[in-house]
Amino acid sequence: MNYQDIREKTPVSLFRDVDIISSIVYLWSPYISMLFIREKIRPNAITLMMIISGVVGGVLLMMPNLYCKIAASIIYIIWYTFDLSDGEVARFTKVFSRGGKYLDWCAHLAAHSLFAVGMWSTFVYMGYDVFVTSILTFLLISCELIRRNCLSLYSLYYIDEDNKSLNTRRKSILKYLYSSFTFFPGMIIIHSILVCLAIIFEIQQFYWIY
Repeated sequence: MNYQDIREKTPVSLFRDVDIISSIVYLWSPYISMLFIREKIRPNAITLMMIISGVVGGVLLMMPNLYCKIAASIIYIIWYTFDLSDGEVARFTKVFSRGGKYLDWCAHLAAHSLFAVGMWSTFVYMGYDVFVTSILTFLLISCELIRRNCLSLYSLYYIDEDNKSLNTRRKSILKYLYSSFTFFPGMIIIHSILVCLAIIFEIQQFYWIY
């Protein structure tokens, strides 16, 4: 078993078919997956580690402390590595279950919701209006729930266990950049890092997009 064996079971999509963060994390996720396979760690166990790291990252992001927010950014990268690895391990070992899909859905729901709350507390801590920030956070969580359910339905009907999907038109560069910065899970890592930079350099205008 080597890097290429893992990658053959989970091919990397072409540029602009996945977000920026996914393209980066895909570079090292097979190494982590190989470690899990050698240690005979099942995909569902990896997903549980993903849930734990997502909760820890969300809690740290809520803390009004720069070092906690930097730690949250690092943990979210680990969280997303687990997110990719559980699928890679499942496809390589051919261990699939409906319970695993449900567990993965719960992992995303918990991490994304806690991230939104963490961002809310960060914006309030930076001096943004509480009411406006609360409305935007509520909309963010609602849109993510809708999008997550749509993706679940899509995967249920159009994507098989070998990771084969219907052909889709490649995104334009503007749509690609927009989705990379505004959709989960890439948004979690990118914006966590931006928050740290904004606090370090005291640039409140860094978040004009909100």
